[in-house]
Amino acid sequence: MRVSWAGFAARVLGTAVLLLVFFAGAVRAGDPAGDFARRIKKRLHPGERVAVSYVYDGETGDITAYGNRWRDRLVSALTERRIRVVPRQDLALLVEDLETFGEGSPEGLWKRLEAQVVIVGRYYRRFSKDGYQVEICFKALRTNPKEILLSRTYRVEFTPGEMPLLTMVRGNIYRRRLKRLGQKPLPLTARLNKTCFLPGEEARITVETKPGVYLYIFNIAADLSVTRIYPNRYFRERPLPSGRFEFPPRGIRGLSLVIGAYPGLDPAYESFRVVASRRPLKDEAFPVPENRALIGGRARKLSELSRLFESGEVSVVELPYLVGKTCRAGELR
Repeated sequence: MRVSWAGFAARVLGTAVLLLVFFAGAVRAGDPAGDFARRIKKRLHPGERVAVSYVYDGETGDITAYGNRWRDRLVSALTERRIRVVPRQDLALLVEDLETFGEGSPEGLWKRLEAQVVIVGRYYRRFSKDGYQVEICFKALRTNPKEILLSRTYRVEFTPGEMPLLTMVRGNIYRRRLKRLGQKPLPLTARLNKTCFLPGEEARITVETKPGVYLYIFNIAADLSVTRIYPNRYFRERPLPSGRFEFPPRGIRGLSLVIGAYPGLDPAYESFRVVASRRPLKDEAFPVPENRALIGGRARKLSELSRLFESGEVSVVELPYLVGKTCRAGELR
């Protein structure tokens, strides 16, 4: 990806810090949900019932379609083994994140639950030049007496075609408190002109939101490093005068948003993250690419981007895309 300004010709690569999360004892498994269900069955007391909470992104706190798929798989694996599962419902709060939901102690949760064991899960994305992996950790906790019955981490490979599930965000564990306070979320829709780019093709982002909000656009590269493309030194941080915005704006000669190939991956999975905020975001540390490579520590981690939204009133839209020579049809495969 590069932002091409008049007078500049160098390409921009969103390369930087590799987000690598390592777990000691992680194991490869063809069926992590089935393996965990088999193991937990051996630890259950007769008659105990199980509830399955969110499986969420451990770096960002996002509740995604990818995590929900693992939750469904886990529920299916448990029921296939004749384990009594509480009907699917969003638990009042996550066992590991009580403070996020304003609960002083877990006793209130235990009283409302109809299960004696709760399973929670987190996953972490990994990237290398050979492709993508996910490390997913399931943890089972008994409510009385309070104890961890089983915690196990699995390493799972997946294809670029599955990656859009990672950006279908259904909520965020760090922002649920704002929703409980009754704050109406900011209206925000965004779209990308294509979802599969040949190297060198130009991207255009169209945004519709509420006039007067602060808008931010970030690029998340294949290695999960993050740069900010709007605002920048040509477009200062200020409230939007209108509810419709295009980037790059039309009519500005020599300004374009060009998608570049990621070295060693074809296709590579990347995305733009569009953010609308009622107030300016506090952190100004994300670098803006202007036709120069961002190497090493100059780009930021995805987890650092997500922390910007924890206390603010924001709406977020993810725009995933593939880039590579295989993108002939112009759509995700």
